[in-house]
Amino acid sequence: MPPYYDSLLAKLIVHGADRAEALARARVAVAQTTLTGMASTLALHGELLEQPWLHRADFHTGTLETWLAERRSGGEA
Repeated sequence: MPPYYDSLLAKLIVHGADRAEALARARVAVAQTTLTGMASTLALHGELLEQPWLHRADFHTGTLETWLAERRSGGEA
């Protein structure tokens, strides 16, 4: 994919009767999605969907940055 295009190549939207159902559907959708021929953040989104703080809605504007730094250093959020 040339760098001149929008980085948002695809969008995945899920819904559910409640947060737990929507997150469960998101996990299934991400697991069933295959992207080839280019780098993507699909695996990262799969990891995010497994984070307990995401399920508890215990996050803020700095959570992703902190989680990524801890992930790089081998720690856990």
